[in-house]
Amino acid sequence: MRNLLTLALAALLAAPVAAETPAGDWPLYARDNSGQRYVPLDQINRDNVDQLQRAWQFRLRPEGGGLILAGTVPVVIGGTMYLPLGNAVVALEAHTGRELWRHAVVGGTPRRAVTFWPGNRRQRPRLFYSTGTGLVALDPRTGNLVRGFGDNGRMEFGGTPYGYPPSI
Repeated sequence: MRNLLTLALAALLAAPVAAETPAGDWPLYARDNSGQRYVPLDQINRDNVDQLQRAWQFRLRPEGGGLILAGTVPVVIGGTMYLPLGNAVVALEAHTGRELWRHAVVGGTPRRAVTFWPGNRRQRPRLFYSTGTGLVALDPRTGNLVRGFGDNGRMEFGGTPYGYPPSI
């Protein structure tokens, strides 16, 4: 019986995140934990892709040049797009491109993406980015540091620098 309960718990914990992800959201670097990079939307298809028009644009101006942002993938949660700019992390209104907030980055350069954590019963959602030598936690509503994480929102780690988005 104990082994059966252990297997049931393991299967429950291994359930794919994509099933819980709203169709229009892109909450992780590769959208889901399995890395499918696929979103189940069907408004754009082979018949109408040639009719697309630009809805908005946002100018990326990273210090150090455009190569800093090569491979950057924004995440989208509930109509808000979050992305690193090298010297900042910004939140944009996804359907208009209007900047909602900007968090200046100190002590590193977030490059590829940020990571969203939806929170739990005790803690509010968080947005994380890697500085290469540490992690920073932000409140996704405001862009302010989550002071209860690490040392006032920052946690340094030793060893080899890691410039990719953190995995949760």
